[in-house]
Amino acid sequence: MGSYPCSDRKRFFITLETRVRHDEKTNQKPFPTWSPNGRPGLQWKKVFWFFFSKKNRFLAFDSRLRCYKQQMPDFTHESACVGRVAGVDEVGRGPLAGPVVAAAVVFPFGVPAELAALIDDSKKLTAAQREIANAALRALPNVEIGVGAASVREIATINILQASLLAMRRAIARLPSVPDLVLVDGNRPPMLACPVKCVIGGDALCLSIAAASIVAKVIRDRAMARLAQRFPAYGWHANAGYATGAHRAALMSHGTTRHHRPGFGTVRLVEVAAQ
Repeated sequence: MGSYPCSDRKRFFITLETRVRHDEKTNQKPFPTWSPNGRPGLQWKKVFWFFFSKKNRFLAFDSRLRCYKQQMPDFTHESACVGRVAGVDEVGRGPLAGPVVAAAVVFPFGVPAELAALIDDSKKLTAAQREIANAALRALPNVEIGVGAASVREIATINILQASLLAMRRAIARLPSVPDLVLVDGNRPPMLACPVKCVIGGDALCLSIAAASIVAKVIRDRAMARLAQRFPAYGWHANAGYATGAHRAALMSHGTTRHHRPGFGTVRLVEVAAQ
């Protein structure tokens, strides 16, 4: 029968199937008709039977997608551990310009419901929502926040993956003390002096990781906005250094800056053309 991550979706199809079978046995018509473009009415049960053969495949994909969209981070992973648990995430692995930034967040006494409602994967939030959540995080007593970064030069020297892990180590080092456990978003843990647990999709599952993603995103966006004042042609205040069409066009017209990452996408093309 396949996999049903969302039991309510399965129950919906079972209920609908039961109603259709009841319709056939009793010769009743509990379903409304559908007449698009003036065509003869079509019983909803016929629409159901058309898709019924593909029910398993539909559920396996659509239910996972819907569950993922509805997934909100919680404190389950942190509560399952003893001691201080830090969530770590990085931002800025993909852009053509700017540093990669990581943040570490510890909630020693849990997360108030009002704050938890503001926290989600930073990619799902608007800039305004991230600013509000970041301000609320920093206003919370006893919350511990550490931030680290790796420069464009370090990215070029040790590659973006190692630079991301370096930024994570620096973020952990800026916490008041070494945590008892570190939860890291993804599947590549940094080398630390404490236990580390990788959580794939952690910024959508763990409140501490989601909070770290917000802090890192806000700090990096602000840094790119400041750089945009000195290099306005590239639109970093709006694209944060990512490879938008306007950013790539500016690279072709104005060339690179010292804040661009050598070997990345359009930057590499411009560098090769200039040789």
